[in-house]
Amino acid sequence: MKAEYSKQELPANPIKTQVVSLLANYYAFRFTNPNRKHVFKYTVKFEPEIPDNSSKMRNKILSKNRETIKEKYLGFYIFLGSTCIYSL
Repeated sequence: MKAEYSKQELPANPIKTQVVSLLANYYAFRFTNPNRKHVFKYTVKFEPEIPDNSSKMRNKILSKNRETIKEKYLGFYIFLGSTCIYSL
């Protein structure tokens, strides 16, 4: 059964609404090289697993292999000690 209503006969809206403030992480970048338009985010997984509270160990491993990662895969990158690498 399909209900049809004219503009005057519409049922009252049973949903109550309220205003909600939203926040987001948004960053604007101005690249000096016009060919660069994106920042890429990669997740790093370690095997065997390294505990979450061992950021020094993760940094040490990536620092030791920085040149190889730079030359073969990503070029310039930033590792923040958790599980993310950012590159251009």
